[in-house]
Amino acid sequence: IAWRYKSERAMPFQSSAAVTESLVFVGGQDKQVHAIDTKSGDKVWTYSTKARVDSSPVVVGERIFVGSSDGRLYGLDRKGKLVWDYEAGGKFTCIDGTKIAFVSQTASGGSAIFMMNADGTNQVEITPNGGGPISWSPDGNRIAFQDTSPPNSHIAIVDINGSNRRNLTDS
Repeated sequence: IAWRYKSERAMPFQSSAAVTESLVFVGGQDKQVHAIDTKSGDKVWTYSTKARVDSSPVVVGERIFVGSSDGRLYGLDRKGKLVWDYEAGGKFTCIDGTKIAFVSQTASGGSAIFMMNADGTNQVEITPNGGGPISWSPDGNRIAFQDTSPPNSHIAIVDINGSNRRNLTDS
């Protein structure tokens, strides 16, 4: 073991780390994103969110993207400065560092599944009445989700372009 890292608040880490040549990024239950030097194991910076960070950071170019239990998706630069944040209002997930899927409230008060590029551009609603946890298929072409449309909630799957939606369960 080359080094060990322990946060100042001594809270556990539930997320997987994103590793680059010079930095390790990890989210913590201490409500922070941690950047750690790969050679020394020393803290380089932390960024505080409003809730636990159990999701795994994703590095895309010079940006780090991470979700927090506060329902926000954060885009940070490599120095730990906030570039942008997005109120997703729910859970989100990323498949390959290029596309992010998330559940958010719609203007009508319901919820829907949305997709956007990892840089925050091209936000598109994939399907109305999406809710609950969402999960990518292994090939990254479909999303499984809890369909909350009345009268019953059920598990459904949809292609990432919004087509071929079908129920996997009856209720």
